Amino acid sequence: QKMGRKETITTDYLVIGAGAMGLAFADEIINMSAGTGNDDTEIVIVDRRAKPGGHWNDAYDFVRLHQPSYSYGVSSMILGTGDKDLCSKSQLLAYFELALQKMLDTGRLRFLAQCDYQGGGRVKSMLDADLEYEVIASKKTVDATYLNTNVPSTNPPKYTSAPEISLVPINELTRIRRSWDKFVIIGAGKTGIDAILYLLEMNVTPDRIIWIMPNDSWLYSRDPLLLEKILDYIGDLVAAINGFDQFKEVLLQLEKDGHLLRLDNTTWPTKFKCATVSNAEFEKLKQIKNIVRQGRVSEVQTDKIIFEDGTSYTTSVDNLHVDCSADGLVTKPPCPIFQGKNIILQSVYMCQQVYSASIIAALDLRCEDNDEKKNAILKPVPHPEYIGDWAQTLLDSLTNEKRNVKDGSGFYWLRNNRLGSLYHFQYTWIMKAMYWDFMKPMAPKLEQFCEEVRMNGRKML
Repeated sequence: QKMGRKETITTDYLVIGAGAMGLAFADEIINMSAGTGNDDTEIVIVDRRAKPGGHWNDAYDFVRLHQPSYSYGVSSMILGTGDKDLCSKSQLLAYFELALQKMLDTGRLRFLAQCDYQGGGRVKSMLDADLEYEVIASKKTVDATYLNTNVPSTNPPKYTSAPEISLVPINELTRIRRSWDKFVIIGAGKTGIDAILYLLEMNVTPDRIIWIMPNDSWLYSRDPLLLEKILDYIGDLVAAINGFDQFKEVLLQLEKDGHLLRLDNTTWPTKFKCATVSNAEFEKLKQIKNIVRQGRVSEVQTDKIIFEDGTSYTTSVDNLHVDCSADGLVTKPPCPIFQGKNIILQSVYMCQQVYSASIIAALDLRCEDNDEKKNAILKPVPHPEYIGDWAQTLLDSLTNEKRNVKDGSGFYWLRNNRLGSLYHFQYTWIMKAMYWDFMKPMAPKLEQFCEEVRMNGRKML
């Protein structure tokens, strides 16, 4: 009988997942923790993939960041220009490989690639059934997979299709070798938006695109989030929140100011998942007139698409159906972040999962090992799903930040973390933001709006 091989590894932190969150957590400990007594802290990272970068490895070739590069990646390394550019998949994967190598070069990190974490410190190789590792983490085991991102190439659709129908994930758009009568895009999230924009960029005429939109969503305009405009955005946000007594009026004012966008002014979007587009991209999306708003798809037959409500829409075997229906970031129930010898990475700042991982790592290093205190400072901020969630996620983000400054990592850390907006603020901007916070605090009105949402529902109909 063949004997198995087992290696015992002793480390300080065991991180499960080498995606963006796992790397941001590790980078904070290895490269950004000087002076905290952790200069010799060691980490083991385990991932089922061969390379770092998580879901970016499986994403479609033309995917790009939806947020400016200044707030993504790891804190110790500038991504792209470090400003407004939207890095490509190739850039991101190269960046994450360099970030990992930088940590490996310190001698304080070990990467167990193509290995499966089976709990209790047990790690099995996916390439050699006889190879197993026992990882003993003296400090914490960190789950960086709780908020895993889903992509269509690894998540088959929940609806069925006839064998004669051509149905492909979005990844296949760059591999098309023939023309089609129509392109039927199924899904209206970030992936669906990217599919539409790609086809338009390839000079496919808008009338050849059919967009199956189960739900209308509010979109963020990316333009005001650029560094040169972000102070004006904050000013508009403060004015809108303090200027109205009804939450719906706030949203309409933010739409008037150009911060929130909707494709159809006659339709009230109920969804909001932090999808961002530039104003130029938004104008392109509005060129699509064949938008089907009949809910979720149940089945694609040879001549029609059947929806869950029993209605149908005509299609053809001569159309290419592109599945963009995977829920990229499924809403997970929040749980305590710090749980004894375990840390469950979750978002603690609105729609900023990677920055959140860095915040959590910094607090674990700088705050005494008291789970009750740390969980009181940082509470999970679940990814929004409906437009009514916007008020609660913003309120929770601001509250987390204030508590962290006062009782946790402190203002100096916040000012020196590249992933946070404060790092990029000029001194006069900081003073202005502090003035607004003192004279026109948003929290009281946000609490009022959260109560309004609880009374009227998250869809704000």
